[in-house]
Amino acid sequence: MATRYAFLSDHVDYMRWSDYAYSAGPTNLYDLPADTFINVNAPPWWLATWFSAPGHLGDRFAVTPMPSHSQCNYPPLAIYAFWLQGAAWHALEKNVVTQSPASAVAAWFQYTGGPITSRVANTVTARAINSALPIMADLLLALGVAGLSRKLAHPQRRHTLTLWAFGLTLLAPAVFIDSAFWSQTDAWIASGLVWCLLLLVAERYGPAGVVYGATLLLKAQAVIFLPVLALVFLSLAVRPTAPGHRGLPCLGRFLLGTVLTVGLLALPFMLAGAGGPEHGWLRWAYRAYVVPITTDFPFTTLKAFNVWWLDFTARGQTYEALSAEARLLGLSKDLIGKMLLSAAILLAGVLCVRRWRWTPPGWPAFAALVLLAAFLFPTRVHERYIYYCIPFLIATALTLPRWLPVLAALLLVSTFELTWYLWYALPDAAPWEPAPTPLVKAWTVCLALLSLAGFAYALAAIGVNGPSNGACGERDQVAP
Repeated sequence: MATRYAFLSDHVDYMRWSDYAYSAGPTNLYDLPADTFINVNAPPWWLATWFSAPGHLGDRFAVTPMPSHSQCNYPPLAIYAFWLQGAAWHALEKNVVTQSPASAVAAWFQYTGGPITSRVANTVTARAINSALPIMADLLLALGVAGLSRKLAHPQRRHTLTLWAFGLTLLAPAVFIDSAFWSQTDAWIASGLVWCLLLLVAERYGPAGVVYGATLLLKAQAVIFLPVLALVFLSLAVRPTAPGHRGLPCLGRFLLGTVLTVGLLALPFMLAGAGGPEHGWLRWAYRAYVVPITTDFPFTTLKAFNVWWLDFTARGQTYEALSAEARLLGLSKDLIGKMLLSAAILLAGVLCVRRWRWTPPGWPAFAALVLLAAFLFPTRVHERYIYYCIPFLIATALTLPRWLPVLAALLLVSTFELTWYLWYALPDAAPWEPAPTPLVKAWTVCLALLSLAGFAYALAAIGVNGPSNGACGERDQVAP
């Protein structure tokens, strides 16, 4: 099914990067320019978009060169993973094809070179290789959420909640769609963040820093976990979990693990980039963090059904309505998004501290709220960013049943978010593509409102009964 229906351009990018990383070496991947071609087993919808000849229409595939639109914007550890994918692809797929780009495609992308010789992406083999590491990360993610639930659950419910957490995580539609169908990498980051928090709850601060350092080197989105780390170490400063577990010493061990991990894994890229373009030895940081966070996709929303989707819909779903630099109330939408995010994080922090009095049971709840707020309020947000809050929502909802409606709502929204290319528009649709029918448009508005309502309800649910003793009491347990 993935070869026919799944999102295509990300897979094409990943396989082109993987092939190049293996052939040229991982530290040279940043040299690969955008819009380089690779042969792809193109699905019927793509052929119908680019070809007008009757022979290319119909319900069939055809191998044809297709551009990989993006330069690699992933950090070093992800590039090592792409190298591993490339090695597996070269070992398992021996069929190398030579094809010339179709005239319409070559003209659109101003391609003037010769035929393309490469392995073929979007085959069952290529999709399986692309999904293998994310699926392994799904298992790590489920084990991490199960461990987090076990740590925070009431002793009488630990076994039951551990099983529930493991099963719910693996069966969450957003989780298996993202990895097994879309062939995306969000499980890499989510599993790292969950295990980082689990190690912090277990008072293993050095290993937690190592895990967070590795997660930072998988994708830039790991930076959205910084407010959670700030609350954890403030909690240890205010209310140490044990003698000797105070804020600054624990933070020192965490930072040591993070810095050593980042430094060791990024060192080959620093040496390779020294004296070169794009800030020389810091090229990896510029390409993997500065560009994705500050300049890529200058739109208010990229199919993320959040507060900016409501703005986009209210303004007629036009290209102009998506500009992150457009002004609203005298301020840029980009700045307003940052202000909304900051306010949401501050409010969530205050309520979590009030409810759990700086103790570890409040940390996964705060993580869920921060990651949900990072989906709802800033600009430049992709649809998949809703994924990151789901594991922490599961861990919290199993020990705080008032959050079960929030979990149910966000599981619904995330399912439609990660499948928009099946019901809203074709996978290669522009970000400003309008809804095909008024009913579909209304449904997207409902999903956006449901996401915002879930966030508001979650805040209300942790504030309704005031402070607790920190531990999860009987009233916070799921019935067996």
